[in-house]
Amino acid sequence: MQSQRLRHGAVLFGAVLAFVAVEAAAQPVKLRWLGVAGFTIEAGDSVLVLDPYLSRPGLLR
Repeated sequence: MQSQRLRHGAVLFGAVLAFVAVEAAAQPVKLRWLGVAGFTIEAGDSVLVLDPYLSRPGLLR
């Protein structure tokens, strides 16, 4: 289950990077870490927010 989630996350992240690469050809790209596994990617007027977790992991897991 965990490896499947990681695989899907990697595929999604690759698709996002492809999108950003097209935008980055003309403008600088900003990557901001939001904590745990969340990021924002900004390119020009576009902002992409990534958070692969629907709920935060518990402290005792």
